Amino acid sequence: MEFQLDIRTLSFGTVLLSFIFGVGHLFVAYMQKSFKGIRAFAFAVLCIGFGFLLLSFRGAVPAWISVIAANGCIFAGFVLMSHGFARFRNVSGIYTLIGLCMLVVLI
Repeated sequence: MEFQLDIRTLSFGTVLLSFIFGVGHLFVAYMQKSFKGIRAFAFAVLCIGFGFLLLSFRGAVPAWISVIAANGCIFAGFVLMSHGFARFRNVSGIYTLIGLCMLVVLI
């Protein structure tokens, strides 16, 4: 017997874990205000989860929402994650700027 997972099951798992992880990080950011960048990281994870949620609606919503907007949300989540890491480590956010420029070009 071969064990297979389809893309909708994997997307559902990613959405569920992303939302739990994001809400948990928002709670940590609320409790520990001295750490910079955790709130940006939490919103990044939530944005990635929302992008995968949009991907799971492929076929039920128009293609531009389920493909273009979903991939844009996922990419924006990774840009936010880069920004959160840069703020947490107190380093230059040049990669965030590069990512934002790439996001504008992709859209």
